Amino acid sequence: MQPVQIKCPEADELRGRLEVHSVTALSWKEDRYQLEYTDRVSIEAWLGPLNVELRPIRHGLAHLMLPMASREPKKALSWIESLLERGREH
Repeated sequence: MQPVQIKCPEADELRGRLEVHSVTALSWKEDRYQLEYTDRVSIEAWLGPLNVELRPIRHGLAHLMLPMASREPKKALSWIESLLERGREH
C-alpha cells in the first residue's frame, strides 16, 4: 500500500490512522476534505455508523462533508480525528 498523501501539514500524524481505512490522499477543497481511497467498503464501514455524509465523485474519490462548525482546515482535522477515535469504538 502506498503512503497516504496528505496535502496539509497539520495532518501528518493522521497518515497511519487513515491508511487503515484505505485512504490514500486527503486534500482540503474550499469547505470540505476530498478523500482518495482504494476500498469503498472500508470507507463506508468506518464512516457509515458515524452518520457522516460522504459524496462519491468517481471510483476512489469522494468529498467528506463537514459539519458547519468545522468548515475550516484545522477544525476539520480535529473533527476527522474524532471520527477516527469514534470509529475505533465500532
